[in-house]
Amino acid sequence: MTEETSLGPDSAGHRGADATATSVVWISGLAFALWAFAVLAQFELIPFVRNGWAFNLWTYLPLPARWVLGIASFAFCFSSVRERAERLVDACRAHLPGSASTSYLWAAAFAVLLTGAAWVFREREPMGDSDLLAFHAAAGWRFVFQEPGASYWIYQAIKLGTSYGLEPFVSVSVLSCLCLGPFVFLLYGAARSLLGESRAPVAVALVLSAGMARVFAGHVEVYAPLLVATAFYLWTAFAHMKGRGQGWLPALALGVTIWTHLSALMLVPSLMALPWLTEDRPTVVGYGKRWVRDGLVCAAPLAVFFLLLFWAGHTEDLDRAWQRGLEVAGWSQAEVSKGWWVRG
Repeated sequence: MTEETSLGPDSAGHRGADATATSVVWISGLAFALWAFAVLAQFELIPFVRNGWAFNLWTYLPLPARWVLGIASFAFCFSSVRERAERLVDACRAHLPGSASTSYLWAAAFAVLLTGAAWVFREREPMGDSDLLAFHAAAGWRFVFQEPGASYWIYQAIKLGTSYGLEPFVSVSVLSCLCLGPFVFLLYGAARSLLGESRAPVAVALVLSAGMARVFAGHVEVYAPLLVATAFYLWTAFAHMKGRGQGWLPALALGVTIWTHLSALMLVPSLMALPWLTEDRPTVVGYGKRWVRDGLVCAAPLAVFFLLLFWAGHTEDLDRAWQRGLEVAGWSQAEVSKGWWVRG
């Protein structure tokens, strides 16, 4: 019995070491599989993701840069490299001040540096719907139905840039780059509210490294303002889940996001779920009151925007948006209404 007792801890230690070694092998194997898939895709050797937007980011880089990224990412397939990287992150974190306000200052400084980098490495040629957005702004459209807020910001950016002699493409590129700073700061706030201070920078880095940063690198589209508004909503929602902030603030943030782009309507169920996640004993009546209040607050940004346009006499923009809404809903007799749902 004594011999078994003395051997017990040793055998348990051996089992623990074996389990750790096995997990390291599995992680390395998974990292290699992901690396191989990513590299094959970036070198256009996997047909079905060859033209995947943002996924094929490396294909826009010079060939030497693609090789450097491929070799550098391959290094993380080895456990020794991952351990050294983890120690480096821990060492850097140990030298950072620990107060909450200071951590947000570091996030703001990092956001400013990223904004400068986005401008240096910005897109030089129009892509996607760039020409269409510039055409709408040049034609005097203050906003487009699907993305009222984002297209309004683009209209104002082109208008301001024109007064300084800038081309429309350059003006919107500036707007796109300027959105990166607020996005990083708000995303850090959301990650910090959800995951804590130590894990927030890692979460932000993962989001930015997945091709998301390309949207802010002078890309002439509506996505940059939309992502800023979405990060704002996530921050307020996660903070409210942790018991911080006013209950109506997530509804207002989502209203701003929907005003920015109507695709944010898909986030409405998450707002409706907040009472269930934050209240101890929610009732049906309590749910109803909360949903009514949040619905009114959420609708306020878009309603105020339309009212201001009406009072300013820009009824032609409102009429155009009304007709476009009828087309999207399928209630218009115009042939173009089919194009919203049928392609080809």
